[in-house]
Amino acid sequence: MASIDYDSFQYYTYEDYKTWEDRWELIVGVPYAMSPAPYPLHQKTVARIGKELDANIQGCEEESVKSISLR
Repeated sequence: MASIDYDSFQYYTYEDYKTWEDRWELIVGVPYAMSPAPYPLHQKTVARIGKELDANIQGCEEESVKSISLR
């Protein structure tokens, strides 16, 4: 697999960033498009799934599960 040639990227400044519309993140001069904010229903569903997973892995003796913590 070919490596990424960061020298060929166009780099931007904070001044450039301030003029952009939509949701962007600028990391060391490289712009990244941000995904839209999740809907409240999605966030609520994710929280419920996390709570259910946490409740069901408590007391599990499986080594691969012991290191998981959702809190």
